[in-house]
Amino acid sequence: MLSGQAGGGRFFSLLEAWWQQRFFRWLDRKIPLSDSYKLNLKNLYILPTSLGWVFIVLLVVLWVLGSNYQNNLILALCYLLSSLFIVAMHHTHANLSGVTVTANNAKPVYAGEEALFPVRLVSSNKKGNPALQLRWQKGGWVDAESVSNNQALNLVGITVTQRGMHKPGRLLIETVFPLGLMRCWSWLNFDVQALVYPKPKNVEEPVSQIGDDEEGERLENRVRGDDFSGLRIYQAGDSLKHIAWKHFAREKGLYSKEYQQGISSERTLSWESFRHLSMEERISALCYLTLSYSQQNLAFSVDIPGHHIALDSGDTHREKVLRLLALLPKAIN
Repeated sequence: MLSGQAGGGRFFSLLEAWWQQRFFRWLDRKIPLSDSYKLNLKNLYILPTSLGWVFIVLLVVLWVLGSNYQNNLILALCYLLSSLFIVAMHHTHANLSGVTVTANNAKPVYAGEEALFPVRLVSSNKKGNPALQLRWQKGGWVDAESVSNNQALNLVGITVTQRGMHKPGRLLIETVFPLGLMRCWSWLNFDVQALVYPKPKNVEEPVSQIGDDEEGERLENRVRGDDFSGLRIYQAGDSLKHIAWKHFAREKGLYSKEYQQGISSERTLSWESFRHLSMEERISALCYLTLSYSQQNLAFSVDIPGHHIALDSGDTHREKVLRLLALLPKAIN
């Protein structure tokens, strides 16, 4: 029984996917890609809602009853409700007709977050255009602000789960105003996208990214050079090069010069530092270190097969590295 239900569910899923594919292919010819749309008879569609179909059935029942029993009162009610239905249809269509819709690219987000696309609605209707709803093809509904002579800006979001350049699909705009009996809608195809950064993966900084000293021992940071820090009393075994001979010549005692090693804040994001991780986990780890180094204002370079970003720091450098990580191919040799 359960296997039969599962098979039926797969069948209807495939049927729905097949229908949507054919429907949107037809829409691509009917409503082609554009930067802006003005809604009119050519790109608006209207049909009764579920409540509207119930209302139509009620009208048919009233008409049959009034005709069979020759009851003028029932017929008058049927004609009155029919007139109301027709008026509601024209008002519902007029609530969308004449509205100009434009959309822009979303700001970059990280995988797992919601990409918000600015959608601007403009109308010359002095009474406004209330009760409009918007959503992307696979996103949630957003109640649009009432559109009047002034522009109304709405942020219509969609959750993105994978890194890369994400296109939200078509935008659905609809209304059932004023009575909920008719639904007027349009599917609009905008050339907009959102850059999706990898989801950061919390990792420890590999020692291999930090560097070695002259003897090959691992250090936390690279040594830039030696800076004189002061004098101390000579101890047996001190290098003769570090003895303060001027103090000794002035009979001020035997002292050795002390030097403090300057620690470099430079780092290298190396692809080979995370061999134990899968490719996507490597990218997420490099994303985490990019954010960590940027917060500490550390200079770092990037070394990925086929890609190299020179040593730098700052917001521009961070965005450059994140963009590279987001757009890396699915396979790297």
